[in-house]
Amino acid sequence: MNSPSEMKLPSMATQFISKYFAEEKVAFVEQDQNRNYIVYMDNGTQITFERKGNWDELNARKKSLPEGVADLLPSAAKTYLDQNHNGQMIQKIEKKSYGFRIRLGKPNEIYLSFSRSGVVIEDEMME
Repeated sequence: MNSPSEMKLPSMATQFISKYFAEEKVAFVEQDQNRNYIVYMDNGTQITFERKGNWDELNARKKSLPEGVADLLPSAAKTYLDQNHNGQMIQKIEKKSYGFRIRLGKPNEIYLSFSRSGVVIEDEMME
């Protein structure tokens, strides 16, 4: 299929995909009404970039995001995940006005919210 550069993604978005999703292939790209880019990977993962190319959301649906995406989080948030949820798959990371919202999967679905500095705001297991 087309590479991200052929689809006229901003260079920051193309570099992000090359760094964190090098093992995956881009299936297609679309723009929403806000001119954000939504990149669909062959494995079902969706990556949303704002129009300048900064990532906004990573969603692996039922699978796990690549291990390296944890580096996108503040170090305090990574430490919290390692200490309290070690071995759980990160399935979704979203940027929020207050910081980050994360969904972990397997064995339990857990939602976490972190401030911009990585302080845990919420740690909630879903029934």
